[in-house]
Amino acid sequence: MYTNDMVEYWLELSDMDFRAAKVLFAGEMYLHCAFFCHQSLEKALKAHIVQAGDIPPKIHVLKTLIERTIGWDSLSEEHHQTIDDVDDFDIQGRYPDEVPIPRYGHDFCGQLLGGMEVLLCFVRESLERD
Repeated sequence: MYTNDMVEYWLELSDMDFRAAKVLFAGEMYLHCAFFCHQSLEKALKAHIVQAGDIPPKIHVLKTLIERTIGWDSLSEEHHQTIDDVDDFDIQGRYPDEVPIPRYGHDFCGQLLGGMEVLLCFVRESLERD
C-alpha cells in the first residue's frame, strides 16, 4: 500500500545515491560513480511504483522500470542517451566478471552526472504530477 513515507524513503535513497556518485566522481572512482548514478535513477523510478500503490519489483533494468512508470515515449532523446549510457552499470558494478568493464573516465562520467541530474529532476517532477 502506498504511503507518502514510503515514497519519501525511496526518494531519499535516490538522493543519497546521487550525492555518493558526485563524491565518487570527485575521487576519480568512475565505475562506482556510474553505478551509483544507476542506483539513484532506479530508486527514483521505484518511488513512482510505490506511489501507484504497488510493491517495487526486485529488478534493476532501467528501461523496464521506465516503461512501468513514466513511459519511454515521455522522455527526450537526451534522456534516452543518459539511460543508454548508464543502464549496463548495474551489472558491471555488481558483477564485474560478467560484463567487461570499459575504461570510462572523467569526461564520460562528467557528462553522465549532468545528464542524470536533468533526468532525475524530470522523474521527480513527473512524480509530483501523478
